[in-house]
Amino acid sequence: MAKAYTVKKNEKVGRYMVASRDLKAAEEVLTEFPFVVGPKSGSPPLCLGCYIPVDGEVVCEVCGWPVCGEECAAVEYHRGAECAVFAEAGIRYQSEPEPEITAGSPQYECITPLRMLLNKERDPDRWQAEIADMEAHTEDRKAQPDWKTEHINVVEFLRRKCKLADRFTEDIIHFAIGVLEVNAFEVRSENGCFLRGLYPQTGIMSHNCVANTTHTVYPADHFRSQVRVTVDVMEGGPLYVSYTSSIQPTILRRENLRYSKYFDCDCTRCSDPTELGTHLSSLKCTKCDDGLIMSSDPLNQEATWKCTHCEFTIRSDTLRKIFRMIQNEVEEADLIEKFDIKIQESEKLLKKYKSVLHPRHVYLTSLRHSLAQLYGRAPGYTFQDLPDVLLERKV
Repeated sequence: MAKAYTVKKNEKVGRYMVASRDLKAAEEVLTEFPFVVGPKSGSPPLCLGCYIPVDGEVVCEVCGWPVCGEECAAVEYHRGAECAVFAEAGIRYQSEPEPEITAGSPQYECITPLRMLLNKERDPDRWQAEIADMEAHTEDRKAQPDWKTEHINVVEFLRRKCKLADRFTEDIIHFAIGVLEVNAFEVRSENGCFLRGLYPQTGIMSHNCVANTTHTVYPADHFRSQVRVTVDVMEGGPLYVSYTSSIQPTILRRENLRYSKYFDCDCTRCSDPTELGTHLSSLKCTKCDDGLIMSSDPLNQEATWKCTHCEFTIRSDTLRKIFRMIQNEVEEADLIEKFDIKIQESEKLLKKYKSVLHPRHVYLTSLRHSLAQLYGRAPGYTFQDLPDVLLERKV
């Protein structure tokens, strides 16, 4: 069967992807293996073989970096990559003082860029065909506070400490860092840990907050990715993927895209104060009975938020603080390991904010989704224990 997509280019988005023929929902667009997979920026210490969290006590006998055992130390993407570099340079992992399982380790910042550069040497043809033209937003990134930190933790570390100055210039290392930051997708290892993978073909697709594709990553198959359309797409229709979490209010979603991907999204969802009628960002007005508070201009991050029925308004910076506060509470509840306590805290948040947020607001929707998965699985919340109101919520 003919290839499902064609790559085009324009001034606004650069390269983008369109359907080369009519595609039916669930039809495959492409499948590809990543150019590189490794720890995310800000990653806590992980086994460099299987990526489970580690405390750094067990290390590879060759390079002295964390693994969970000899089997993981021997995998090719470690032993044949950073392991050889660290061993040659005599750079061993320095145990973090009183490490926390979720705390980021600056030493891990170099791992994925290094693997990417080593893969460039191994497969220069694929690099030239798929990576060389990717966007790194180098000039934009120079203005970010992270630039100096990346220069010290990655560029200087690799060139000086790891003695790679003859192999990799400062520019090519910064390019690798930028390509990963702008283009890599979040993936999960077989044990559920979050990593990043660079999928050059998938990355050609333009962003849309209502994507018409979905991608599935198979970590057991070398992190192979399969992209399918979620709806029918006519020949010539653009193929979209989402570069950020869809479970965020528009004002935070656009802020994240501006900071991490260096563009301002103006998709139909971002352009509509109601988010296409879903009201995923809307608040209830506390000054009148029926009013909803929405942005007066959702494509302007500084626009005032106004009630639809009265004169009440909220400044955008105040609104951001409110959303971030609620988001932090929701995320903290999601991290609770004991299911019964997690249910109790999630229900408290639902009750706390139901008079403030629209019933379909992203945070309330997220809480209900979490609770629906938890009901029936926790002590005191088995199906026999649940009252009708909670059973209905699960359904």
